Amino acid sequence: MIIHPGKLWQLTFTLSDMKKTLSKNMSYLVVCCFLIVLPYDGFMQSFFEINFTTPDRAMVVDGVETQDGDFIFLINNLAYIPGHSHPTLIKTDQQGNLLKTYVIDYYDFIMLSKILSAGDCSYYILGVFASYPDLVYDSLYLSEWTLDLELIRYTEMALPFNDYASLQAAIINSDDQIVLTGSKVMPPAIQSYIYLIDDQFNLLNQVVFNQSANYTRVHSIIEFSNSGLNGYLISLSGVLNSDEGLAKLDSDFNIIEYFSLNPHLNNLGNTTLAKFSDSMYIVTGKFTNTQISLNDIKSLKMDINYNILATNLFGKEPDTIDFPGFLNATAIIDNDNIFISGTSNMNIPQFPYASTPSWFILNKVNGDLDLQWQKFYGGDAHYSVYSIIPSSDGGCVMLGTRYHPNNPTGIDGYILKVGPDGLVSVPEIPGGLQVKEVIVYPNPGSSQLQIQTGHDDLEIMIFDATGKIMTQEKIRQFYHIIPTNAWPSGIYIYRITRNNELFESGKWVKAE
Repeated sequence: MIIHPGKLWQLTFTLSDMKKTLSKNMSYLVVCCFLIVLPYDGFMQSFFEINFTTPDRAMVVDGVETQDGDFIFLINNLAYIPGHSHPTLIKTDQQGNLLKTYVIDYYDFIMLSKILSAGDCSYYILGVFASYPDLVYDSLYLSEWTLDLELIRYTEMALPFNDYASLQAAIINSDDQIVLTGSKVMPPAIQSYIYLIDDQFNLLNQVVFNQSANYTRVHSIIEFSNSGLNGYLISLSGVLNSDEGLAKLDSDFNIIEYFSLNPHLNNLGNTTLAKFSDSMYIVTGKFTNTQISLNDIKSLKMDINYNILATNLFGKEPDTIDFPGFLNATAIIDNDNIFISGTSNMNIPQFPYASTPSWFILNKVNGDLDLQWQKFYGGDAHYSVYSIIPSSDGGCVMLGTRYHPNNPTGIDGYILKVGPDGLVSVPEIPGGLQVKEVIVYPNPGSSQLQIQTGHDDLEIMIFDATGKIMTQEKIRQFYHIIPTNAWPSGIYIYRITRNNELFESGKWVKAE
C-alpha cells in the first residue's frame, strides 16, 4: 500500500443569516486531514473532526453519506433559548469542509431525530416539535429535503398523546414507506407508539403500546421480510420490571412475542439493533455486574428465533463506566467489518456537565464479534457518543457531544470521522482540536509531563537530545504524571509503545 499525505484544513468562522446559516453566536471548527490511499481497491480514505458550538448546548444525533460522498448531519439544541434553540442541518464534503448549513427556525423548538434516504435525489428528516410557552412536544415533524439542503415540503402530524414525547428510531421499509417509533417519556404513564407513513406523508397505520411491564419504551426497529417473519423486530425497555427486551411485530405492528434480554443486557435505556442479514441481527446495549464492578458495552449476534450466535464485551480494566451509543451503537460495513461505538469513562452523576475526561471508544469486530482492535479518542474533555454511521471508504463517523469546563454553560456538538483502521492523527495546528488516543501535555511544560489515555497497556520512553533515556515506565490509564523538575530545559523525544510496537511519538519541550 502506498500512502500519499494529503492536505490539512482548519476552518473557524461565524455566520449570521438565521434562516440559512448559523447564528452569530454559533461557530464551526473543522480540523481535518485526508490521506489518498492507493490499495488494490482504489478506496479514497479520509478522516476529520468537527466541533460545533451554539449559545447553549448542541448534540449531533444522526447523519448520512450521500451518493456523491458528501455528508449531511443533524444537530440539535438541547435547551430552549428564544431565538437560538433551533436545529441545524450541515452538509460537508468528504474531508469535512462545510458546504452548506440550514437552521430550522420556523417553530419554537424542534428536536430532530433521523435522516433517511428518500431515493437518489432527496432525504427525509424527521423529529418532534414543541409549542411555546409550555414546550410540550405535541406533534411529529416530517420533512423532505434535496441533496443541497433545500426544503421540498414538510408536514405536521399529531402524536397519540399530548405530552412530552420522543421520536427514537425510523426506517424505510421494503415498500418504501416510513416506519417510525418513539415514546411518551414522562412518568407516570410511559407509552410507545409506531406510525406507518407513505411517501406523501399520509398516515397509514398507528399503534400505541399500552403501559405494561414489557412494552413501555421502544428504542430501535428493523424489518425482516425474507426470514419467516413478515414484519419487524424492536428493542425496548420494560420500565416496570427493569427489563431490556426484544419483540416481534407482524406487518400491522401487533406484538407476536416478547423475549427478555436479561441477564445478557440489563441496563435500561439504549439497547439498539443493526440488521446483519435476512435472518440475523446485532443487539448492542449495556451490561452491568455490580458484584465485580463491571460496566461494559455488550453486543449479541442473534437469529430471528432469539438464538445467541456470538457475544462480546467491550470495556477496560480497571473497570470504567462504558456506555454504548445512546441512539445507535453499531455500523456494519459488511459481514466481516463491523464498528461498535460508545463512551468510555462516562460520568453519570454529572452528565452532561462532567469535568472528568471521557473518550469515544471504537471497537472493530468481525462477523463473529471477535475484537480486531479497540481505540479511544478524546480525553481532553468529556465526550459522549450518540450515534455512529458507516462510510463508503470502509470507515465510520461517530456523532455526539463534547463538554469542556472552560465553557461551563455550553456543550458542543462533535463529529469524528475515521478510516477503516481508525486513523485520526494529523499534524499539530495552533488552535485546532487535536483528538488523539494519547494526550501529552502541557507542551511546553516545566515541572511535570501529564499523559491522558483510555488505554492501559502502553509504555513511554523519553530521551534527551543526546539519546539518553530519561525515564521508561508503564502508563496508567486516564492520568499519568511524570515529574520533570530535575530535568534540564530543552527538547525531549518521547516514544509510546504497545507490546514493543510504536504507538505514538513526538517532541516535548521543557521550558526554563
